[in-house]
Amino acid sequence: MVNGVLRPLGSLSAPLWNRFVASDPGQVRLLAATRVTLSVGIAGLGLAALVIWGCVPTMGIALGATLTMLAPFLLRDPGRRRRETTLFLMALLAALAYVAGALISPLFPVAEILFLLVIFVAVLLQSRGPRYGAICFGSFLSFYLGIYLHPPAAELPKHLASLPIMWVAVWIVCFVLLPDEPSAMLRRLLRSVLRRTALVLEAAEADALHGTGESRRRLEREFIRLNEAGLVAEEQIANSVAADREVLRRRLVTLELALARVVGAMRGETITPQNLYRVEALRGRFRRGHWPFRVGAVNVKGSSESQLRLALRELNRAGAAVAASHAMVAGPDRQAAPPPAPVGALAWSFAVQATIAAALAMAGGIALSPQRWFWAVITAYVMFLGVRTRGDTAQKILHRVAGTFLGMIAGVVCATLMSGHPVLELAVAVVCIFGSFYMFSVYGISIFFATVMLGLIYGSLGVSTEPLLLLRLEETAIGSGAAILSAFLVLPVRTRVHVHRSGMAVMEALRDVLTAGQQKLSGEAAASPLEKSRLLDRSLRDLRTALRPLNARRDVIRPVDRAERAFPVLLNCAYWARVFAVSCEDEALLGKEDRLLLTSGSRDLEDWVGALIAGLSSQEEQRPAGPYAQANPMTVRAKATGLPAPASAPKTGQPSASAASPADIAAVAALDNLGQALGLLEKRLFGMGRSGFSRLS
Repeated sequence: MVNGVLRPLGSLSAPLWNRFVASDPGQVRLLAATRVTLSVGIAGLGLAALVIWGCVPTMGIALGATLTMLAPFLLRDPGRRRRETTLFLMALLAALAYVAGALISPLFPVAEILFLLVIFVAVLLQSRGPRYGAICFGSFLSFYLGIYLHPPAAELPKHLASLPIMWVAVWIVCFVLLPDEPSAMLRRLLRSVLRRTALVLEAAEADALHGTGESRRRLEREFIRLNEAGLVAEEQIANSVAADREVLRRRLVTLELALARVVGAMRGETITPQNLYRVEALRGRFRRGHWPFRVGAVNVKGSSESQLRLALRELNRAGAAVAASHAMVAGPDRQAAPPPAPVGALAWSFAVQATIAAALAMAGGIALSPQRWFWAVITAYVMFLGVRTRGDTAQKILHRVAGTFLGMIAGVVCATLMSGHPVLELAVAVVCIFGSFYMFSVYGISIFFATVMLGLIYGSLGVSTEPLLLLRLEETAIGSGAAILSAFLVLPVRTRVHVHRSGMAVMEALRDVLTAGQQKLSGEAAASPLEKSRLLDRSLRDLRTALRPLNARRDVIRPVDRAERAFPVLLNCAYWARVFAVSCEDEALLGKEDRLLLTSGSRDLEDWVGALIAGLSSQEEQRPAGPYAQANPMTVRAKATGLPAPASAPKTGQPSASAASPADIAAVAALDNLGQALGLLEKRLFGMGRSGFSRLS
């Protein structure tokens, strides 16, 4: 439905449309923002009717309006029944919290102490799963509104009348108009993967023609985005009614590998006009997601074609296979309910930090404004949602302050220019609601839209916006300062410690791929090296997220070229581990001697990875004394596979020509290049100066 509404815009500017679709795999953010906006529109009509008829006072709709904006975004449980249950519990507990806040609001300081207790419990439980997060956040805001509005007990039933309107509006939008359809979502994700592939080809073409540092960084970014889209698609495969989920997973991995071979071949060959035309033609197919004819097999043995042409033909076949997968996920969703989301551990340290930060913010906020101190407390509270280290907290605070400051300026301008034009104010407010949730992944921009919307709302109520938004900025600064003090002084979780743990998880996942490959080669049918390779991709994604605060700080102090960082080496290791995993899945194409050779070579590499893990686990972080600790990476091929060492190593991230060969040659080449990448990774992790995964930033 979302695609059907917006698809005509694509004819106006196809490149922009393709980038828009590719930037939001499966249109997940677009769907979430549309749900919120429609829910607010439907609930707004109902709440306005209640106010006009005199059933609810004007301020009495605040509870229903606030929860209407949050509920569609917070319903993330797997399965429709679970989301409906979460919505019901969210409304029920919000009503109880609102009543409790309203009744104790006159009792100072009891109300403030209980507010801190609510914050402690909300942060403590937020890591338990999506249902806990939705209910706790809704209860926190409802308790806050009860204290802030402090309606008399006789008015409470009228205020609570807004909750049924909220529940009906959200239910209609989320379960009738725009329901979660796993198969439809998967089809959109597959289209996004194809369009992202086209963007990678475009970046690879620019890099091959120009070869600048910026072109290489762009190519790396596009590859990472493609991998992330593939991970999202694989996560959605589990909830789809696909006829063969394993076939779908394999096609996605094969597409990524074929694309990497094309990029490697483009770097290793001179791009002729004919090959450039072939790349552009194939890029057009990926943009359209349509293959007009059946693609034949690629005959590698005895072929005189260039490696680039062979790689392009293989990528063409892989793209056609993914495009044809739409038929596998067609039809209604009749699958059994997916398993519930795993329950996380209680967030004790963050609960203590958030409560202390809220207490400090409360003291500073009351000193600044006895009526609006809640803004400072809310800022301190939300700073500890979804963070894992003090670096994450500091980065989130910076985004919130910047978004609030810029939103204050824009809000004052909009409120001034649109004063007396209610229709225009309403239109801009709707755009701000949509933008705030669509850009939620970019926290500063989301806060910018929320601040502009707040200025428009208060302006429409006749309140002077300039001093109010300035006060919001000051209260935000107080809450941010309190959060910084608490994050760095109370039970701090260092960013480097988290980076080290995430890096260790990557190394463990890499070792698991090699172990699963050996098991598959030994005839264990239950072994799945391909699944382990996807777990490796997820570990890399977690490490990339953990590195963001360090990279952001260093880019401000001293820009560091990507070539100086070791993260691309880990990406290279993951690529060759994936090639090895795919080759092991094709064990029927491998001879007995090949399987024995590959098993022995992968076991040696597994021992090497284990030695690296042992070295990183030691407190001294000394260089490991594993079987290849002192080996020249150029000799790894001979030790790992029993084949002669190559004359020179390929560039990091560049597949060798042998990767395009049949299964046995591809597997040997994968181990060869993986060994070389491990040698380079060892140098980066245990080189001169600081050791460990902090060198990745």
